[in-house]
Amino acid sequence: MTSVEEAAFKQESQPQSKPPRELSEEEKQMILMTEDFQRFFGQSSRIIERALSEHVDIFTDYTGASETDNNV
Repeated sequence: MTSVEEAAFKQESQPQSKPPRELSEEEKQMILMTEDFQRFFGQSSRIIERALSEHVDIFTDYTGASETDNNV
């Protein structure tokens, strides 16, 4: 069995979950006003703003994970 077939089998064997319910306007406002959301949104906005203003490839992989192990 291939990994694709295994993933499909696992997905089929899991019980179907209910679709998420729609939040009310009051619930949405409560989430937007939390300190955790404000911190997340502020930090994410700054990261995106910096990424848009940079003139370099922000997707460059500096971990070396894509390099071959020829140097070992």
